[in-house]
Amino acid sequence: MAVKASLTILTVLGILFASQSHAMPKYWDEYSDMEREEVLTRSAIEQAHKDFRRDCSGYVQAILSSLGHDVVGFTREYGIRTNGVAQIFEYVERSGTIYKNELQKIGDLIFFSNTYDVNRDGQINDKLSHIGIVTKIDEDGTISFKHVIHREIKTDYINLSKPTLHSYKGRIINSYIRRAGKNSAYPTTTSQLFDFFGSLTP
Repeated sequence: MAVKASLTILTVLGILFASQSHAMPKYWDEYSDMEREEVLTRSAIEQAHKDFRRDCSGYVQAILSSLGHDVVGFTREYGIRTNGVAQIFEYVERSGTIYKNELQKIGDLIFFSNTYDVNRDGQINDKLSHIGIVTKIDEDGTISFKHVIHREIKTDYINLSKPTLHSYKGRIINSYIRRAGKNSAYPTTTSQLFDFFGSLTP
C-alpha cells in the first residue's frame, strides 16, 4: 500500500504542476522545497471548497487523498480499527516519518493528544485526539497550522520554544484548543497538547 501511494503521489503532483506551468510533469524529488511546500499548502486551502467529513481527521484525509495517499484503503487492508487521527498516524508511521525534535517543514502533519476527553473518564489519557497541517513557519519558531475545530477550518499557532506562553509581544504563539472545564490543571494550549509531527515528503 505504501509503495502504491508513493507512486500515486508522484503522478498527482506532476499533473498539478504541469497544469500550472504547461511544462512536462516532474517527479516529486525534482521539485524544489518551495514547490513542494506550495503544492501541499495549496491542497490544504483548496479543501475548504470541497466536501469532506467535517472533523480534523476528515480534513487531513481529504488533503492526503488529493495527493494520492489512500488512508482509508490502508486502514482496511491492515485491519486498523481506531479513531481517524490514529489511522493517519499509523499511515504516516509506515509510509513516512514520525518525529518530535527535527526541523519542521510546511506540509508536515501535526498531532495532538488529550484535546478532549475521548473516553469520558475524566483523565488525561486520550492519545492522538487531534490533527492539523503546517502551513507557515515564522523565524521565531511560531508554526501556523490549518485544522478543523467545531466543524470549521481555521488557522491556529504553536511555538514549542515558548510552551508556557499563549501570546508574546502582542501576538498569539500558542492557541487554546481545549477548554479548561472544571479542572484548571488540564492542559489547554497547543504546546501543552502537542504530541508528534509527521512527514510524507522525502
